[in-house]
Amino acid sequence: MVKINYRPEIDGLRGISVLLVILYHCNIVFFERNYFSGGYLGVDIFFVISGYLITSIIYKEIITKKSFSFLNFYERRARRLLPALIVTLFISIPLAFLKLSPYELIEFAKSLIATILFTSNFYFNLISDYFGPNTSPLLHVWSLSVEEQFYILFPIFLVLTLKYFSKFNLIILIFIFFLSLFFAHTISDNHPSFNFYMLSSRIWELMAGAIVAIIEYRYKPASKKINNIFSLIGFILIFLSIFYFDENTKHPSLLTVIPIFGVILILRFSNKNEIIYKILSTKYLVGLGLISYSLYLIHYPIFTYFDVPNISLEYKLIFIFLIIFLSTLNFYFIEKKFRNKSVVSLRFFLNSIISSIILIIIIATLTINKSGFEGRFKDLKIIYGENKFDSGFYENERAEVINQIIEDKKLYHYKYFYTSRFFKKILWFEKNENKKKILIVGNSHGYDLFNSLYLNKEIFSNLDFAYYRFQIRDIKNEKKYQEFINSPNFINSDIILLSSYYGLNKENKVDEIQDILIFSEKIKKYKKKLVVSSYSIVFEEKYGIPISNYLIEKNKIFLKNDYFKEDIFKKKHFKNIDKEIIKRNERIKNLMKINNIKYLDKTDYTCSFLKKECDIFTNDGHIIYFDTDHYTLKGAKYYGKKMYDMNWLDIE
Repeated sequence: MVKINYRPEIDGLRGISVLLVILYHCNIVFFERNYFSGGYLGVDIFFVISGYLITSIIYKEIITKKSFSFLNFYERRARRLLPALIVTLFISIPLAFLKLSPYELIEFAKSLIATILFTSNFYFNLISDYFGPNTSPLLHVWSLSVEEQFYILFPIFLVLTLKYFSKFNLIILIFIFFLSLFFAHTISDNHPSFNFYMLSSRIWELMAGAIVAIIEYRYKPASKKINNIFSLIGFILIFLSIFYFDENTKHPSLLTVIPIFGVILILRFSNKNEIIYKILSTKYLVGLGLISYSLYLIHYPIFTYFDVPNISLEYKLIFIFLIIFLSTLNFYFIEKKFRNKSVVSLRFFLNSIISSIILIIIIATLTINKSGFEGRFKDLKIIYGENKFDSGFYENERAEVINQIIEDKKLYHYKYFYTSRFFKKILWFEKNENKKKILIVGNSHGYDLFNSLYLNKEIFSNLDFAYYRFQIRDIKNEKKYQEFINSPNFINSDIILLSSYYGLNKENKVDEIQDILIFSEKIKKYKKKLVVSSYSIVFEEKYGIPISNYLIEKNKIFLKNDYFKEDIFKKKHFKNIDKEIIKRNERIKNLMKINNIKYLDKTDYTCSFLKKECDIFTNDGHIIYFDTDHYTLKGAKYYGKKMYDMNWLDIE
């Protein structure tokens, strides 16, 4: 093995990166602002550093030894990554059994298998939005899978290019860099999840580090003055990005070049006795950098299991010190020991790793086969029925109505209908001239309203219902608008019932309430009656996790049925509704009145402002919301019946 010169400032940069990720996941807010909204960029910094270090090792070994041992390389990677990862998984497993609901535990078991096979980025791309609400304690290991996929493929690629295209090696890397960057930017709008998780959209970041490594080897370092200036610029670019980027920023995209370029400048121009070198080489940052891998692995499961983002600042700090302590132990007693071949032989290493992997797969498989060991929550059966009380189950279940209409059981979740041909080409309405045909148009809130009405179609005997997924902002997209007006459900409809979440982005000065008027004006010529419904009730951050899961979490698994009877059913949670939504509903109401458009307020059937009550449970004890504002099937049917009883849908 050829060693490269140790650069303490790189460990310091690692320390900053992991700290940024931790602060981002902590959700530390000062004066109503999260100053670490771009802290997730710490992962991108890791990618660049990884590309740099791996290329430096491989390139130097090939140049100096004229050969490269793949077996030695993969052994070093395995010793570096696997022991700490497996320890983290073994810590997570018992906590998962204690803290997660059956459905969540099944998903956790699947993520265990994906993690150990280094395919977790594929898995989370299918089931989860990184920036959306989720309860997976292993969500963060998607980045580890990306790196492992890179480590498997890149050495082979680099060795081949150095052997057969040595003169063009750097040019090839630069070409891949721009190709991947172009690809990431191109799909960032329409395929954000795939773009975020997949190697194809991330390899340009790893290539950035690889390019720096080769340039560093081939070309002389710059002067001290240039080093100082450019490394300082790099530092500034990184931190400006941390404060500028947030969950709404297209990422990765061309914008991501800003922090990546900052890392490139530091890697290339940071040198001894210079400002940035001195900052990054401080012992505390270097110390954090040394344990950064363990810190990254351990922090997220702990934060997830103990709901750290939603606790007070002083407790957040306690948890941060706790994970630093645990990570230090993991580094010295696991990471360092297993890296050292004189301490842990290859035979012992392989036996321990293989047996651990087999055991993890057995545990995961058993968990899936046993339906998440739902018997752990048997005391909740009275409330929820058949122990099916968590958000994942309800979110998937609510697509049953559309499944029946389109007769395609494979498309089980509403997300899979975003661009579906079933909206564009299939007629949902019955061929009955005596029924008034109402087309519900909107996003997931329209979907909930459709379920409420369709599940009660027997009592709405003179009405027929269909649904078309259409974001109100898409009224400005001519292609999507034409697809909508040419769809058979639009053509055959009598009434268009607009039901959506009308977004507000103060930064970009986008207010989708105004788009309602554009929508109204555009469809006038089709002589269809337009009815606009309000926002759905949204519960505040206290219920940022699904209400059922919130109750389970707060009361752990030691629940008493009388607690629910005496407390939960009596408290109607009026105080927990988002008051901003109420204000915006009032604005919609006034705007519709001015423009002579029929308006329906969902709060009429969801809450009583006179009694100051909002329904959380149906009369027979089933939960209405599986998250902050979306209905379960039972909740949808319950609300549909209320709509009928109070004649809410009076749109004649």
